[in-house]
Amino acid sequence: EGVFLSWQTHYEESNAYMLVERSVDGYQFREIGRVAGAGDTKLSQDYYFVDDHPLPGVNYYRLRQVDFDGAEHVHRVVSVRVRSKDGLTRFFPTLATDHLTVHYPEPPQNAGTLFVLNTLGRVIRQVDIPQGALQQQFNISTLMPGTYILQYREGRKSELLGRFVKL
Repeated sequence: EGVFLSWQTHYEESNAYMLVERSVDGYQFREIGRVAGAGDTKLSQDYYFVDDHPLPGVNYYRLRQVDFDGAEHVHRVVSVRVRSKDGLTRFFPTLATDHLTVHYPEPPQNAGTLFVLNTLGRVIRQVDIPQGALQQQFNISTLMPGTYILQYREGRKSELLGRFVKL
């Protein structure tokens, strides 16, 4: 599994590309990808990038937007916690028709939110998760058939749980 990053611009002027950068300490960043910009547009643009090889623990991400003339703008840092394989939050089934069940290896210390995203990163559905929950089942029967991404957020922390297919 990877970390799914998405962002939106409201308009763009001379936007050549965006560099996606990652850090393990929040200070020293390294480029892990590049996404082409739309150049000049007054229309909103949706972008996404998947970090296929996140490191266990907290990964910090930021965008460095680069104009055609080389000018750069560094955006705010976001963090995503990636659990080691033995401490993963799990969900099942990955091919589902009616319900998904999410199991947390340790109860969340605060209330959180489970997000169902489409493959473009748009939130399709969200479910509030109470503090201390070890397992949560939720109904997906009203979703259109297709591939979705499951993400858990607690405060400013975010964890990508993986992909599932709604049949």
